[in-house]
Amino acid sequence: AANVAFGYWSHDIGGFFDRVEPELYVRWVQLGSLSPVFRAHGFRDPLHERRFWLFDEAAFVAMRSALRLRAELVPHLYTAARAAYDGGGAGGRAAG
Repeated sequence: AANVAFGYWSHDIGGFFDRVEPELYVRWVQLGSLSPVFRAHGFRDPLHERRFWLFDEAAFVAMRSALRLRAELVPHLYTAARAAYDGGGAGGRAAG
């Protein structure tokens, strides 16, 4: 998204339709935790669970680890967001 100057984007982590397997949800959380905006949400439906602590232990631990990494990166994310605001660019850019 940065190539079109759209710096604040996110995923609808968990999607809205159909039940997802825990492994797929974990992968979405891991990707989303490195995105500029993190949003885990969806329908209020018992078949569409999004609360991390209600998944099995392995999935919960993996999601918690991703969120802890995000928390550690907050100073860098904030700095990139401020630089994007001041300079008009995007906080996330392609590597290389």
